[in-house]
Amino acid sequence: MSDQKLQGKDPVKWTAPIPNTQFELAPVKQLIPSLDRLHSKGQFIEVDHKNQIPELEYIKINNHFQGIQRARDSKYVLLTGASKKSTHAHLFVIKLNGDKKRTFGSNILIKGEENYGTLVDVFCLSNDPYWHAGGLSICGDILSIPLEGKNKSTDKYNSRIAFYNIKDPTQPIKYPTEIFRTNQKAGASALMRMPDNHFHCAVWSDSDDLPKRFDLYRSKTAQLQDGFLKYKRITIDQVTDRTGRQPRFQSIQFMIDDVGESYIVGFLNTRRTAPIINGTNKMFVYQLGLDQKYKVATMNQIHARQFDDGGAYYNMGAATGVHVDAKGRLSLHSAHHWKTRKYIRLAEFEQSIVEPPRSITSINSAVVECWQHKHFKGRYFTLQGDDRLTIPSFKKLRAQGKKFNDKLSSLRILLPPTHRLILYEHESYKGRKSVFQGTGRLIEVPDLGSKNDQISSLKIEQ
Repeated sequence: MSDQKLQGKDPVKWTAPIPNTQFELAPVKQLIPSLDRLHSKGQFIEVDHKNQIPELEYIKINNHFQGIQRARDSKYVLLTGASKKSTHAHLFVIKLNGDKKRTFGSNILIKGEENYGTLVDVFCLSNDPYWHAGGLSICGDILSIPLEGKNKSTDKYNSRIAFYNIKDPTQPIKYPTEIFRTNQKAGASALMRMPDNHFHCAVWSDSDDLPKRFDLYRSKTAQLQDGFLKYKRITIDQVTDRTGRQPRFQSIQFMIDDVGESYIVGFLNTRRTAPIINGTNKMFVYQLGLDQKYKVATMNQIHARQFDDGGAYYNMGAATGVHVDAKGRLSLHSAHHWKTRKYIRLAEFEQSIVEPPRSITSINSAVVECWQHKHFKGRYFTLQGDDRLTIPSFKKLRAQGKKFNDKLSSLRILLPPTHRLILYEHESYKGRKSVFQGTGRLIEVPDLGSKNDQISSLKIEQ
């Protein structure tokens, strides 16, 4: 299989409106606080690629993953990649196999049960010369994917932005319209629908002969398939209140908050050599000033933060994307540049628990954070509410890639009054135990005292 090249299926072509397609971004409640509540290190996920990717594909530079997004209200993750070996750009469709016991998809690795995600299918987005797929974004059920490649006759790069309907994530449908860009790259793109129902597409470029910039396009009509017109360019030096070096974004996306303000969020690693020689994973947030026609007139940097190193599981110099669910709660996904022999590796970042506005009464709203060190530091794992949740042995548990048996030292607990958390000194619910009765409010236990580093099993029970 080592000599094979990866191609993939061709997406279906769009011919008519698809019923019940969602075209809007989900608003985030308190955007900046929500982004800040994301844990600095993600929970690791291993996705079995079932040997659908040939041995010598996606293992080194010029063969890498660059864009990731979670499909709306589903367990499907879409991952873009580019392979110079096969001169194809690809869309990978992944299904996460988690349940309520694992945040969103799969935030706990159990030895012998590492298959928490599966590669469902691979689609060919384009081939030579547009062999490179960049950082994608999602707007409702619509994917925006940048594609680029070198024109051999002119030795210049051209690019185009393609759009796909993923109401059914396993069957992407390609729209007939594209944005073509001559003698320009397109490293990442973002899409949103403004209040006048026109679509706006932002394209980020930082590695051609022009300044690092956002190019902005508006749809000709309220119908995506009718095409786009460019209306503005904002170079990175025109962004007000900008801090740090000029960024090299691998992914960008539009976001809106619950009061209607619009933003662009970008992700990067500070080293071009990542992950060989790694830098720092960073996020920047730009607030958009809109004119009377909802066109972007200004961009102002309002926030920045960094995330921990993801080792062999994720790197923001590869694929990173924010997911917002129907309730306005956000999470983050990020992938590593390359696969292993068996897995595609990625991570999910969930938000830390906050005090709820009112007491919770349902186990479905319960969350428990288990931390390695006192005062909520070190590695951790998160348990979602389930009155049947048990972990009979911590010896098989891996939190962020490392063993967690006899490591637990602090807790943050949100349980309804009808349930309790029980920690046990030994496996199989034996030995000394500690009981924490739910109150419906947030309980913080910064130090387990004499029970530190002595927990080997747990239960949440009614």
